[in-house]
Amino acid sequence: MIDKYRILCDGCSYTRSPGHHNNWVTYLPGSLGKNLYNIAKQGSGIQSSRVERFLKGKTEFPSLSGWNKTIKLTHFIYQIPTPTRQPLDLNDFNDNHFRVTFKDHINPNLPPDEFELLKNTTSTIWKYLKHTKLWRKVKREGIHKHLQEIRDLNIFKNKNLYYKKVIDKLKYNVTLIRELYPDIKILFLRYEKSNAPIFTEFHSDFFKKDIKTFCDKNNILYICEENFYTSWFKERKMTKDETHPNEEGAKFIGETVKSYL
Repeated sequence: MIDKYRILCDGCSYTRSPGHHNNWVTYLPGSLGKNLYNIAKQGSGIQSSRVERFLKGKTEFPSLSGWNKTIKLTHFIYQIPTPTRQPLDLNDFNDNHFRVTFKDHINPNLPPDEFELLKNTTSTIWKYLKHTKLWRKVKREGIHKHLQEIRDLNIFKNKNLYYKKVIDKLKYNVTLIRELYPDIKILFLRYEKSNAPIFTEFHSDFFKKDIKTFCDKNNILYICEENFYTSWFKERKMTKDETHPNEEGAKFIGETVKSYL
């Protein structure tokens, strides 16, 4: 049974958690590095270059050294990161900037005080929202009192344009994989960050509507379980911190995903 699966998984730290332990991938059929390949990366947004590097045999993960291009993948499972992990600049398509934060736009020769100030600036939607006064207000008073202020932010007014940027990266990955493996089964997985209300307000429609529409149009199976969001897991003591699955949570996700293979 195990030999019939050759599975590639991608995502963020929910799929390759800090310390690389308790990953739901390990509960799938197969052996890591042999016929089960996990290229997920902590802090990642929706990126395309990592899949491309892997398929060209240039992966940065030593544990995947057993991979070679003659192996015919049967499944690609992508745990979709939040679209807040992308540049604020709508004209910035640099794949390396689609993550929690990036600092390669900062001159390292700046005076130390200026460098410290700049390295925490608003390079991504993720960082921008966490540094707004609204973030602190919502934390103190709840989101409903400030919904209109949030929706008046340019980021929210341009939400669909930001969505399109990451959908284009998904299209690139899907096209690339299907060109090499026409019969591969592609699955998208939603495990949604829900303990930050402003993030949820930004990405909720993306997970509920845009990803579903994309999957429907492209013959992709979308695993969108009603309870696959971080606060549900935390309430049931299935996280090791605010969001990342612990052993029990990883097993729960892995067993669910396995049922869709």
